[in-house]
Amino acid sequence: IPQGAITLVAGRPGQGKTTLQLNLLANMLKAYSDKSFYLFSYEEAKPWLSLKLIMLLAGRVLSPGFNLEAYLNYMREKRASQPDKEIEKAISLFEEWTGSGRLLISDKRLPAEDLASTIGYLAQRAEVGAVVIDYIQKISLRKPDEQRYVAVKRVSDLLLEQAVRTGLPIILGAQFARATGRS
Repeated sequence: IPQGAITLVAGRPGQGKTTLQLNLLANMLKAYSDKSFYLFSYEEAKPWLSLKLIMLLAGRVLSPGFNLEAYLNYMREKRASQPDKEIEKAISLFEEWTGSGRLLISDKRLPAEDLASTIGYLAQRAEVGAVVIDYIQKISLRKPDEQRYVAVKRVSDLLLEQAVRTGLPIILGAQFARATGRS
């Protein structure tokens, strides 16, 4: 992942863009223990992303096809009575990262201008490893453009400018259009 640049993770809906971004984030957190990492989600709520990251860290499939629901059930009902060693280890690591400030997950939908300013502020405050944003098409501008592609270009320009200015890698999720069924 290059410093001072934008890396785009793109695909159609449901292809695993967020999962890939969470994997990148977890691997960077493990590899760079002296750096902080930030995930800004415009797609999913913070509790869901937190749970997905814990699932990834645990590396356990509790129920094929229904793993998210199985983890929810574990967290709500089985954790106290039937603790799972790997899941508890993952929860502990997640709590260590978030408690120490090395990992911040935000689902607050900041306008692009505020997001760029926030990234600049964070870069001054801490030793930042990377910023992950999921996903670019959902980021708004304070003053929206009439055509969405123009707005997405402006958002991209603001984030690239901040990446270059701060020297940070910014990993952007992007969704391609849904398949039309035509070949």
